[in-house]
Amino acid sequence: LLTGPSDPPLSDEAPFETVIDAAGIHYRKLAAQRRVVSALPAIEPILEQAGMARAKSDWDGALELYKKALFLVDASDTHSQASLYAHVAEVKLAQGKSREAVVAIREAIRLNPRDHRFHRNLGAALHELGKADDAVAAARVALQLKPDDPLCHYLLGLLLTAQGKLDDAAAAYREAIRLKSDHA
Repeated sequence: LLTGPSDPPLSDEAPFETVIDAAGIHYRKLAAQRRVVSALPAIEPILEQAGMARAKSDWDGALELYKKALFLVDASDTHSQASLYAHVAEVKLAQGKSREAVVAIREAIRLNPRDHRFHRNLGAALHELGKADDAVAAARVALQLKPDDPLCHYLLGLLLTAQGKLDDAAAAYREAIRLKSDHA
């Protein structure tokens, strides 16, 4: 196996699997053989650094940090994995890489299908790709999961406006405004 300078060190990590996904190529110990190593940095500081990189629009830096976190997170922690893939998708969208964002957010949904935010973000990414009907369907799933989220209604309004369904869009916008004022 060949690794590059940006790959995590593999000493004492064999046997491992090569994982190719929206975050790129990385290596991870097989789930059955992964162990906690106290020398590994905690995930929280990595996420904090990634947030700072995003605040500076350092998308490549943020993406590299999310890849590192994906490598370190326990294979059985699907909630954390899903959140990390969602962050990867957000960065890919910011980079204008909508197709890669869709791949990442679909992985997040596979890992945690009950999180409305992932479906909402999938709708936004699909809209960027011009897949209007699929985008609306994703927004509607998000609304089924969290009907009181004003952002879901707002996104649905945007998507329906883009489709020329102005009456339905107006109803979605009104509901977003009503919910937003209820939460104020």
